[in-house]
Amino acid sequence: MSIGTFGSFTQARLGIYAAQTGLSVTGNNISNINTIGYTRQRLDQTSLYAGGSDRYYSANSVRVGNGVLCTGVSQLRDPYLDIRFRGEMASVGAMDSKLHGLESIQKILDEVGKGNEEFGVLGAQFDDFFKQLQNLNDSTGSVINDTQVRSSAEALAKLFNSYANDLNKVYDNAKDEFKQDIEIVNGILTSIRDLNATIRKAEIHGDSALELRDERNMLIDQLSSYMKIDVTYEEEDVGGKKIEKLVLKLGNANPDPNSPNDRAVLVDGIHATQLSVPDKVNGNDNNFLLVSLASLKDSKGRVKDGSTELLLDDNDLYGSLQSQREFLTEAGEFASAEALAMDPDANIKKGIVYYQKTLDLLANQFAAVFNEANQGFVRNEKGEYVTEDGTVIMKDGKPVTADMPMTDELKKYLTDNGGQFKGGPLFSNQGNGNDTTGISASNISISKQWSQGPLIVGSFTQNAAGQIGSTDSSNIAHMLVLMTTKRDFTPDNAQEPMFKGTFNEMWINIGAVLGKDMMLSNTMLNMYKSSAVRLDSSRDSVSSVDLNDEAMNMMQYSKSYNAACRLMTTIDSILDKLINGTGVLT
Repeated sequence: MSIGTFGSFTQARLGIYAAQTGLSVTGNNISNINTIGYTRQRLDQTSLYAGGSDRYYSANSVRVGNGVLCTGVSQLRDPYLDIRFRGEMASVGAMDSKLHGLESIQKILDEVGKGNEEFGVLGAQFDDFFKQLQNLNDSTGSVINDTQVRSSAEALAKLFNSYANDLNKVYDNAKDEFKQDIEIVNGILTSIRDLNATIRKAEIHGDSALELRDERNMLIDQLSSYMKIDVTYEEEDVGGKKIEKLVLKLGNANPDPNSPNDRAVLVDGIHATQLSVPDKVNGNDNNFLLVSLASLKDSKGRVKDGSTELLLDDNDLYGSLQSQREFLTEAGEFASAEALAMDPDANIKKGIVYYQKTLDLLANQFAAVFNEANQGFVRNEKGEYVTEDGTVIMKDGKPVTADMPMTDELKKYLTDNGGQFKGGPLFSNQGNGNDTTGISASNISISKQWSQGPLIVGSFTQNAAGQIGSTDSSNIAHMLVLMTTKRDFTPDNAQEPMFKGTFNEMWINIGAVLGKDMMLSNTMLNMYKSSAVRLDSSRDSVSSVDLNDEAMNMMQYSKSYNAACRLMTTIDSILDKLINGTGVLT
């Protein structure tokens, strides 16, 4: 049926109310134009229509609507852009954390601009050690020159110690930062859970709680840089009423399609998990710093039905947390069989452990080469080992020669048969001893034997007269050759060498690998940042407040308000004429 006469007042009244509400929404948008995280709001309206008609409704009557209803206020957001932006932020967080870690290593190992001329600090010390050996070679037997070689070697060892200690500090700081970020993520998850509970209560009472949703969206954006996440909005039945429920899950970051953990639930409505780094995993030390997810709990600590604790696999995370974890655990070519079993790409990922082990390999091989070169048994000019009186030492009817591998068995045989042992280890694993086992960058030092006086052997070759010439420096010349000889640097558990070159070239290569990693990480970071900025700008074009649009809305609602008021005035005038003027003689 058509609207009644007084129903026109309802149309005008609803129009005035809609215009007033629209102006209020517009004013709220304008007042929050500089509020971080604020999402532009819009008044939702629908035409009021009273359904049904009279049984004997006239075909000549005209159906007219009953006015306008304000059904609510909604936010202008593009879910697709939110998904893309948060996915890109996970990549930004991953590359940013990786670059941050590499920069902390660079401050220690990068020697560009340090040292003398083209040499860095450690590189210059390698060169100084070579120079002092040359001086000793020119003055064989000189106590002063032997002391200068020892002083140069001691300075080199202390540089190794210093770099190793600094890397250990970087590792400890990075581990503390990783655990602090875990706590930050836990705080974000707790806040999202609590906001879900508050929004849930508001929705039950008919309030959309848009400002709380803005706060929650900012927390989700922040969380997305720490880990890759999926955000879904489900419906929850509360006493016959459907309300929204937010569910956060880990994004699928594991290349293994059979891995079930990379879709783990982080937040399920009013329940949320907490992250931790357990000390033990299956009874073993958690050397790979694997992350554990606790059961989903509400604010009162009640566990959600069916929720259990979950240990994430090596590749289930992606984002800032994963890059920090890999920075602390990945060893590149030094990767263990256990690490390769967890991640087939572990041998190409280089964290601080890689640089620590590479520095250890350089220090260990340097010490081993010179320790071996400075100790041995005297031989004649033919290379045959001889006793003090010049007698050739025989074994199985054949002379024992210097080209035979010096095994422990051969060393004992020579000792038992009058062999003349000379020299001793130049480097040890501690300054107060001569133990050469397990030498690393952190413990390499001058051996106790060398610290007590000259030790470098000029020659192991005895002449025909049964003497070693006082000016014979063949062994020192051999040491000089060792400094310029290219050799293989091979990790203990690897089949192929990781690098071939001199000691100095190996040191330069460490910096080159670091520089390459930093350049690639920086390139990737800039690419991801640019993409994230473009996506955020696209989000802002939809969600942020635009003064031009709001000005147009103000004009529109103002005119609508004036028109509705004019309509009410006109209807009042018509009714006044109808009631008071009909049938009156003039």
